[in-house]
Amino acid sequence: MEILGILLGLGLLFYLLAGPGIAWYLASEARKESQGLKEKVNQLRAEVERLKADLPSRSSLPPIQEEVFIAPPPPQVVTQATVRDEPPVIHQEPTILPPALPPPVFERIAETPVLPPLEAAGPPKIPAPKPMRRPVKAARPEISLEQFLGVKLFAWIGGLALFLGIVFFVKYAFERNLISPALRTGIGFLIGGGLVVTGIIMRRSKDYAVLAQTLAATGVLILYGVTYAAHALYHFPAFGTLSTFVYMSLITTGAFVLSVRMEAPVIAVLGMAGGFLTPIFVNTGVDNPLGLFGYLLLIDLGLMAVAKKRGWYYLIACGAAGTLLLEAGWFMEWFWKGEYHLSAKIWIPVTVHVFFPALFAGATWWLQARSRDTVSSAKTESFSLYPAYGGLALAAWSFIVAFLFLEHDYITSRPVVLNGFLFALNAAVLLQIWVQPRVAMAQWLAALLSFVHLAVWSSLRLTEATLMAALLSYLVFGLMHTGFALLAMRKRPETMQAQQHGIWLGPVAVLLVLGPMFALPEVPWLIWPTVLLLNLMTIAVAGVTLALAPVLLALCVTLLAVGFWLFRLDPLAGPWSFLLTLGGFALVFAAAGAVLSARVRLRKGGEKPRGSEWLTSLEGQLPMASASLPFILLIIATYRLNLVNPTPVFSLGLLLCLGLLVLMRLSRLPALGMAALVCMWLLEYVWMDLHYTAEQPWVALGWFLGVASLFAGYPFLWRSRFQEVALPWVISAITWLLQGFLIYKVCDSLPRMKEQMGWVPALLALPPLVSLSVVLKMPLAGENAIHRLVRNTQLAWFGGVALAFITLIFPIQFNEQWITLGWAMEGAALCWLYTRVPHDGLRRVGVGLLTATFIRLALNPAVLSYQERSETPIWNWFLYAYGTAALAMFAAAWWLAPPRDRMGEVNLRGLLWSYGGILLFLLVNIQIADYFTPAGEAFISTQWGGDFARSMTFSIAWALFALGLLVIGFRVDAKGARYAGIALMGVTLMKLFFHDLANIESIYRIGALIVVAIIALGASFLYQRFYARQERDD
Repeated sequence: MEILGILLGLGLLFYLLAGPGIAWYLASEARKESQGLKEKVNQLRAEVERLKADLPSRSSLPPIQEEVFIAPPPPQVVTQATVRDEPPVIHQEPTILPPALPPPVFERIAETPVLPPLEAAGPPKIPAPKPMRRPVKAARPEISLEQFLGVKLFAWIGGLALFLGIVFFVKYAFERNLISPALRTGIGFLIGGGLVVTGIIMRRSKDYAVLAQTLAATGVLILYGVTYAAHALYHFPAFGTLSTFVYMSLITTGAFVLSVRMEAPVIAVLGMAGGFLTPIFVNTGVDNPLGLFGYLLLIDLGLMAVAKKRGWYYLIACGAAGTLLLEAGWFMEWFWKGEYHLSAKIWIPVTVHVFFPALFAGATWWLQARSRDTVSSAKTESFSLYPAYGGLALAAWSFIVAFLFLEHDYITSRPVVLNGFLFALNAAVLLQIWVQPRVAMAQWLAALLSFVHLAVWSSLRLTEATLMAALLSYLVFGLMHTGFALLAMRKRPETMQAQQHGIWLGPVAVLLVLGPMFALPEVPWLIWPTVLLLNLMTIAVAGVTLALAPVLLALCVTLLAVGFWLFRLDPLAGPWSFLLTLGGFALVFAAAGAVLSARVRLRKGGEKPRGSEWLTSLEGQLPMASASLPFILLIIATYRLNLVNPTPVFSLGLLLCLGLLVLMRLSRLPALGMAALVCMWLLEYVWMDLHYTAEQPWVALGWFLGVASLFAGYPFLWRSRFQEVALPWVISAITWLLQGFLIYKVCDSLPRMKEQMGWVPALLALPPLVSLSVVLKMPLAGENAIHRLVRNTQLAWFGGVALAFITLIFPIQFNEQWITLGWAMEGAALCWLYTRVPHDGLRRVGVGLLTATFIRLALNPAVLSYQERSETPIWNWFLYAYGTAALAMFAAAWWLAPPRDRMGEVNLRGLLWSYGGILLFLLVNIQIADYFTPAGEAFISTQWGGDFARSMTFSIAWALFALGLLVIGFRVDAKGARYAGIALMGVTLMKLFFHDLANIESIYRIGALIVVAIIALGASFLYQRFYARQERDD
């Protein structure tokens, strides 16, 4: 404590010595700058006056070349009659003058009234010179260095030195017992009182005001010290606890009255400094918290009164700083030494560290309430920041003390003491914010410190015995901050912007619930009512503020908590508790999102956002997130839990889908329906992949058909809403493709269905066909382009899905490359449907499927090993797969006749002809290779050498194929076919001359040459005939 006192004394001495000098220097520089500005203003003012006087004198003179000297006439009174009847006779002699000098510049003092014009103008009047204004002398500086040093600084240093000298003299006398205690006390009172009286007497003369103030302040300091020593050191009967309290109250009151009456802040400052230094310099070594903090209370109250009376509001902040230092010093010295952390004495530091922040919050309120009548509102707000910052500084130290409490088992095992202290500090901070909203950011800081404190305490002391106290603490934390924000916005709407911080603290409180989930062996059910109450508080605040972002954050945090709980569940446990909890929270947030979104729209005039506006506005995102985010936990639950029966999970998923579909109907945002379908299908697929068994196929089939019926039927149920929207009808059609895949997997798992799988796509084609027939019977809503586009979309998708299932019947039934052939036939069917329903999506999808078929058959070498070869040549699965795909492409090319053959710059018809021709060419080569593959081989051999007959057959087949391309090109006048035939014929001839002649035997060589020659000659003949006929036509 002595070291702290010496440091405070040195700091105060430096403040008294250096502070005034710095202030004087800054004031002098500012005064010099102000004086220079004044001189410049005076010069500019004189220049302006000179210019004003110069302008009329120049305009009244004649031009220079005609200027003559005119003698002024004798003074006479000129009237209107005189001017009219008797014009004056002016005798003048022309005189040639040198070039005229500029007229003299005179300062004009007053404006000359303008006379009315006369009929006969007299001689021009030259204004008489007027005296210029004297320059303003610069004012002498009010403060000089000599005056400052000699008057104020010496007086302040002398007063401080006198006080310190008396204090150390008294201490010296105490240590050596030179003077009896009673005599010491009496001398001290006489000196202190004498200095005060001397100061009061000298105050009557204004010449000695500074010295009078210094003597009075020093006397007050001595009276403080002597009174405290008589009570704490000597324990005089007359200086008991109550009497000493009265004496010190009187001294404090007298000091502050003196500072007010003498208008001397130095008395208040020195009195404050002496008051805070007295317990340090005269330290008894005995712990007396009641006396110490009662003494601090008196000083703070006096400072507040003086600051309010004279407007010295910085005294309150200084008082808070002194109080904080003495609190910290007492805590560091006596908290552990006095064993406050081991007994019920802990309530003393708890009370002290809560009381003083609340005291300064009350000072802020008192200052504002008493200053509104005399000071402007803005100035009052500015002044009240001093006690506000002082109270927040004390609260910050109290939070540090709260963290120090965490080191002691006695305190941490009593949550009422520890958390009660924490919440009392929060209440003090919130009271300060209520009084002064400009420090609203302090709520975030207090909440952050409280959050960390509760989290650390939970990790240290959370058990099943303290669980209830922990949950109540979390609830109080959220209720305190969200309730404060709600109360502030209801009672003080003008501070709503400043109170926006508290509305985010409800979701933050939910994060504290994660602590018990990890600390306890089992997750108790009491956690979820606590989470629900915290969420309801957040929703209530959002209902007042219409701020939806905190509710969305609360939803995410709540789902995070439920997700953590999911990972703590036993995988073999039943899913009902988890599903009920998840579904309950989803229902609460969905209802809250709907109500809050409606209120937001009502504030905006009742207009609903449409289309993409729902994706970018919170009133759309909150209901969507409430219904879609739980699917993530449902899918995770499907991985974690043993769900042989999918009914619980699928039931909750179906309810969420219904919520999304209803929201889609209200918002007219079709993407919600697609999101619901995809989420539900993913949930079904994950369950099918992990938990499905063939023992209960009807449960799975029932759910898959039920979900498909829901999504397929809702556009027809609300068809009046979707007359101008195409996506719901697309969802209705595509749901059969997605659910059909799952239904196919269920049927494929049944042994008795293995030989009858063709019935599956046949039956699945019925719902799209029924939907197509219903659409055809529906009247067209309008004749504009949108209605026609929607109708074409309906026909295209329902017809396309029906054709997809129809074209899969035979490939699935025969189980031979059914995927590839299904693509080919579906692509051709879509191209045919495009000729009936001109929807460009049909053509795009159809050509895309045919392209995928071509890539799979032509560019995939592994296709040769998909099926084992049979011993029957030609009539094998290669002819079935490649031939069917080529025919599908030729049919699609036929149906895409002009003008349907163009997609931008791409000729789709030529592309499909090319696909089919290449597949046929590959089929010819594959069949030749299969024919010459040795018996017993599982797969065909693609070697070129070794077998002379095979090489000759390849050459002859290529030549015949080239000839066929030429014939087709001539027949239909297709340049592409002719060019392809020429290219293939060229390749065949090159193979014949460069490969076959060198590698095959003579008989095969002769046969190949003759046949290829005949084919080439035939091709030449056909070309000549074609061109001859073309010339005749021309």
